[in-house]
Amino acid sequence: MLLREVLVEGYLVSRSPLRVGAGREPPLGSAVDLAVIRVRLGGNWVPYIPGSSLKGVFRSTAVQLARVKGLSVCTGLSGETCMDWEYAEFGGISLLSKIQEELREGRSREAIRLFHEKACLLCKVFGSLSFTGHVEFSDAYPLGEDGGVLSVPVGVRTGIAIDRRTGAVYRHALYQVEYVEPGARFRF
Repeated sequence: MLLREVLVEGYLVSRSPLRVGAGREPPLGSAVDLAVIRVRLGGNWVPYIPGSSLKGVFRSTAVQLARVKGLSVCTGLSGETCMDWEYAEFGGISLLSKIQEELREGRSREAIRLFHEKACLLCKVFGSLSFTGHVEFSDAYPLGEDGGVLSVPVGVRTGIAIDRRTGAVYRHALYQVEYVEPGARFRF
């Protein structure tokens, strides 16, 4: 039962260089090794911030705030969620395994009860790898008040790979990282 719904809209303005990557492999035709993720808007490919990236920032901040207040919460990262914690009362199996067992046996009410009793506050709010949360984050696009696509200046920074074993520079290991310049505006 939905008690209330809140929609938050606004702008994010980068105050320092911003990098939201497109993955390890550069897109075809990319002049850099690590490109900024882009989407086609108004006939141009422009950087944007995926909702999943925004959700990750909010959850990470919520973890820090909850822990300062003494709450037991998980990080939400794979293998580190409260759904992965093993409980002696369940015979040493994880909460997720116990919930799945209850569902297989047709005891959905018991599965729901277990989730609400054992899952941490942040998994209930933001969700986990196995359960949908109660908050959604949309992608943030470089759009003005009128809906027009804003110009997003990007820069390129050159780096060199370091051998982790020796601490020395790898020979011929220059790479280029693309980033969004400070001051870019993204509407969400």
